[in-house]
Amino acid sequence: MQIMKTAFLLLSSASLFLLAAKAHGRELRIERVAAGFPNVVFGSPDMPPFVEALWRRERVYFWALTLALALVAGVKLVRMDAPKGLTALVVLTWVPAVSFAGLGLLSLARKGFPSDGAGGSVAWWSSVLVAFVASALIAKGQFGPT
Repeated sequence: MQIMKTAFLLLSSASLFLLAAKAHGRELRIERVAAGFPNVVFGSPDMPPFVEALWRRERVYFWALTLALALVAGVKLVRMDAPKGLTALVVLTWVPAVSFAGLGLLSLARKGFPSDGAGGSVAWWSSVLVAFVASALIAKGQFGPT
């Protein structure tokens, strides 16, 4: 039974990470398209300066935020004597997911909530929220007080 709980926690945490990354990327794409750049090729030598600046800024913000949150969460979990596996899982999946979510929602706020993409944004961010709640409940069931 413990193996199944661990497998569900790993699966839900990986899903959380991937859903948050995808939702973040979607918001950046919508922001890029709204700025007048519908088609770009990542790594292309003729990348529009706006797109290059947008992606560079996001990388810097993502890594700065993720490292700061990972440090805070890691120290807090170690001080709480949390299991090492849980600490690693939180630092490696939940923390980057929170960074992706925060930056994706910031992108959404920068460009506004467009009527043409609103349904998709709501669906993606709802999926991220469901994955976070599922991961938290599974973690609580596995590691919480019995």
